[in-house]
Amino acid sequence: MNIKSIGSVLVALGLAACSGGGGGSDSTVVEPGDNSTPNLVADGMSSRMEQEIGQFAVGQLNVVGSSPLQVYQTGPLMFASSSVNHVLFDITLSKARFYESRVNYPQIADYSGTGSISNTTPFDGDPFTITYESEDPVNAAIYDQTADLIFPDTNSLSILSGTYTQQFGPYPDYVNISITIDSDGVLTGSTDSGCVFNGTVTNPISTRNAYYFETEISNCDEVGTYQGAGYLEEHINGNAAYLNLQLFSNNIAMAYRLYQN
Repeated sequence: MNIKSIGSVLVALGLAACSGGGGGSDSTVVEPGDNSTPNLVADGMSSRMEQEIGQFAVGQLNVVGSSPLQVYQTGPLMFASSSVNHVLFDITLSKARFYESRVNYPQIADYSGTGSISNTTPFDGDPFTITYESEDPVNAAIYDQTADLIFPDTNSLSILSGTYTQQFGPYPDYVNISITIDSDGVLTGSTDSGCVFNGTVTNPISTRNAYYFETEISNCDEVGTYQGAGYLEEHINGNAAYLNLQLFSNNIAMAYRLYQN
């Protein structure tokens, strides 16, 4: 975040319909900077998280020839991130939006294109396959890993409230981020590199460990309006929690695993 002048590097991946290459017949591939279709960020993310299709689930997307992506789903939306890509999927619209992770700071990614997806079904706890339509379509499976994780017994803004921190980046140029959420869902935060966060958090479906985030980021290179989702994961010792958070603007995506003492 305002990390000196780190440039994004376009990595050749079978995974993504990114970086403006040719596409399959059903694929929509756009050049970086043209983020008009599909505009999943601006078009109703909050309302789509209110849909009760599928369920809240956490898994892993194993991609041939690339790093696996950690994935979570609520309603028709799936949020994925790795050291190479951040991806926002909409299952019912059969569309995906890709961002390429920055070198040295993979928690931040730059918009790189859109694509279509197929062969999907709402996540019901069983493995299923997504086909990415790109120049070289890749089949990948998502596996339910929720049995290996510990989640809160109930979900509410009161349970979510607290201060969460993370340090990321290469030594010695670490970046420290701190985000505080109060019991009314008011979000404030900052990084020691200058970014300022101000926003709100809601819990669209109280039975799900899936929170909708909307925040303005200012005072740094990543300025903009962001929407996204996060979930709580309890630490194995039971005395702390992780907030797994993914945010999207039209141009930038962010993925954090923030720790609460």
